[in-house]
Amino acid sequence: MKTRLLISITVCMLAGQFLMNAQENRQGPAKEKPSMEEMVQRKADRMAMEMSLDDKTADKFRETYKEYLGEKAAARGNGCMRESQEGRLKGKQKGKPAYISDAEVEKAIESRFDKRQKMLDRDQKILDIDMKYYTKFKKFLTPKQVIKIYELERKPGQRPDRKPDARPHGRPADRNNRAK
Repeated sequence: MKTRLLISITVCMLAGQFLMNAQENRQGPAKEKPSMEEMVQRKADRMAMEMSLDDKTADKFRETYKEYLGEKAAARGNGCMRESQEGRLKGKQKGKPAYISDAEVEKAIESRFDKRQKMLDRDQKILDIDMKYYTKFKKFLTPKQVIKIYELERKPGQRPDRKPDARPHGRPADRNNRAK
């Protein structure tokens, strides 16, 4: 009886050790996050490949597209998002008096207008950048290739030639309406 108990405990311990090793191996080595320059380079390469550009045009496109993305990133900045989140958090603070004076309400309204004006200014800068680079892109790309750039900018995970409701491998859109 004791030998059976020792054998079963040993088997359980070995099985547990095996499962723990399997979990550790699945995680693998930690991957480094690619830098912003690497991500921009990959995106430019992917776009050039999707548009089937020749080598000379692809090189010119990559260079111009990297400049374009850099200017757009600089125009977007990161401050606008943080400011709006901080404003939401301030409004949710506990212990705030129930009564707010008219002056505080006017200040809050004016603050909202200022934030909206900043967003409009930022959007205008981005529009100006889009228009500037449109003139650059159309010097060496066809109009269809240029529109592909802007379509991919709006929907980064979706190819422009694929319909949004198309399903891979012919799967039906709704499983409840399958033919039985």
